[in-house]
Formats: sequence, structure tokens, C-alpha cells
Amino acid sequence: MNSKRANAPYKISNVVAIRLPQLTSCMFLSLLCALPAPAYNSTKADVDELEQARTAANSGKYEACYNGVCHVAVKGHPQAQSILGQLYEKGIGVDKNADKAAMYYRKAAGKGVKEAQTRLGMMLYTGEGLAKNPKEASKWLKMAAKQNVAEAQYQLGNMYLKGDGVPMNLVEGSNWLHRAAANGFQAAEGALADLPQVKPITGGTKAGANYQQGMANLEQSWQGYSDLAGSLQKIDTQAALPR
Repeated sequence: MNSKRANAPYKISNVVAIRLPQLTSCMFLSLLCALPAPAYNSTKADVDELEQARTAANSGKYEACYNGVCHVAVKGHPQAQSILGQLYEKGIGVDKNADKAAMYYRKAAGKGVKEAQTRLGMMLYTGEGLAKNPKEASKWLKMAAKQNVAEAQYQLGNMYLKGDGVPMNLVEGSNWLHRAAANGFQAAEGALADLPQVKPITGGTKAGANYQQGMANLEQSWQGYSDLAGSLQKIDTQAALPR
């Protein structure tokens, strides 16, 4: 990649049109309505440009989509910044650039955009073009998990079970996996099924008391989600996740 392309934000001469048949409209979910994002008041021009970008993406005109999103993102629109991060991460309409993807994800994640929090967390956890940093990854994934993002809940749950980036905590891990499963993340069901059934020797021991308290907390956290259990198999969560 030449330096001109790496430095210029949105000139058409600096982008490449990459056709990806697998690109779905779910990636541009936040563009469908282009609602005012946290700490930013969308103008009519912003809304119109984001809608044009969505239309361009659906028509396979990815460089036009990139340019439209860029124009709005550089003005500080958090949702547009999140989408721009996705374009850089996947190389859609522009060369792949993990550093720029992370930069725009950070901007959006810091303003509360849950999709950006999830993607940034996953990049940091897996080391997708960035140095692995499970501890920082847990920070962003926890923010997204609290906003009910199933992928983040699942990943965070596994991290607690392993003590990876967070202190090992089986109850906390199980709690997040339950929430992910209730939100339709099917992999969470398998993870829960694989959890060992550990029981204390006697309820009178400290370990036994901790176990009972932990299970009580877990049961309490599960209430309110159980009514969704019957529909778990009908939900194709993967299709609805940010890519």
C-alpha cells in the first residue's frame, strides 16, 4: 500500500473496490435508520449520506460506500466510525488496515457503540492484526456484554472460565454463557453443556457455602431469560452479528 492511500481519509483515488458476495445488509444495520448516536446529533445530510452508503453497499459499489461512510465518520458520528472500522478490518472498498480499523472502533466504542466495542474486543483478544491484549479485550467485551451483545457475552463467559484476561470465576463465566444462550448464541449452549458438574462434599464447608451462594446468584441471574429458551434453536444469531 502506498503512503498516500494510507494517509488520505476518503478520496476516491485512495480506495479499491472489492466485491464480496457474502456481504450482507446486517453489517450495515446501524445505517438502516441512522439514528442520532451517543454524544452526536445527526444532521439530515448525515442521514442521507449514510443511507446512500447503505444503498451503494447493497449494489456492490463498495468504494462509494466507503467514501460516504468516511465523510460522516470524520465528523465524529460514532455509528459511522464503527462501520468505517468494519470496512478497514474486512478490506471492503479500501485496503485492509487493522490499525485504522482499531482506531475507528476505539472512537466509536468510547462513545458507547456496542458493535464497535465487540469488534475491538475480539481483535484485541485474538490478535487480528493487533498485539494480543486479553486484559484490554475484556474491558470492551464487558461493555458490549452489558449492552446485551450475545457474541460478547459468550466470549466474556469463556474468558472467565479460563481466567484469560480476567480473574477465573466459574460462576461469572456461567452467568455470561447463560445470558448468551438466552440471546440465541447457540455455541453458548454447547459450552454450558460441557461445564463440569462440581459439587461440594458438604454444605458445611467454606467451599460448599461459596458454591451454594454462587448457584443461588446464578439461578437469580437466569430468571427472566428462561422464557427465551424455547426459541434458541430458531434464531440464526451468527447472521445478525457484526462482521
